[in-house]
Amino acid sequence: MNTELELFTYLKTNYYPDLTKSDNQYSTFDCKSLLSNEYIELKCRKIHYNELMIEKSKYERICNLSNRYGFQPVYVNSTPLGIYKFYLTKQKIDWENKLCPTTTEFGNIDKIIKEIGLISIQNSLILHTFKNQNTMDNEKKFADGFIFKRNEKAPDFVIGNLSIKTAEAITFLNQTTKNGWVNLSIKTSKAGKHYIELDTYEPKKEEAENLPF
Repeated sequence: MNTELELFTYLKTNYYPDLTKSDNQYSTFDCKSLLSNEYIELKCRKIHYNELMIEKSKYERICNLSNRYGFQPVYVNSTPLGIYKFYLTKQKIDWENKLCPTTTEFGNIDKIIKEIGLISIQNSLILHTFKNQNTMDNEKKFADGFIFKRNEKAPDFVIGNLSIKTAEAITFLNQTTKNGWVNLSIKTSKAGKHYIELDTYEPKKEEAENLPF
């Protein structure tokens, strides 16, 4: 996963149908599921490590908030090798002070001392495993801002309903447009939920020459 939005969409499609984002970008958590009773912090990493870092301040904030409202604090990380879910209250973490970047924004070189801890992926629930470190480009690319729903009570001539969140959809279309077009596929997940995926298939030269249009 390249962005937290992609990770959020993957989790909502495959694991948390009621997953909602935090209303505040500075919130203690990134998203929550009332059905699973979880406050969830998301993190996308471009390099895989067998031990993943978490800041003590973030750990304490989400744990304290979860304890106050009876939720389970969860930390979900994606790396080039997989997606890992940590139940934070079940982790034994040794904290240490370390010089770290002030933010994770690209190009940032400022550093400060942070109290951090490492959690092993051996203590995680593996939600997904990528085939190799180059798999990211070949994995599902969900159509951000597009939601397809079926209504079983609708008349036979109604296939389904398509909802479009304008801002996210426009950003997605601008990022994926090729030769003026974006191809999408409507599919069904293992959990029986419908989702919309970017169709990246390109016919080979021989196939393209034989197309009837």
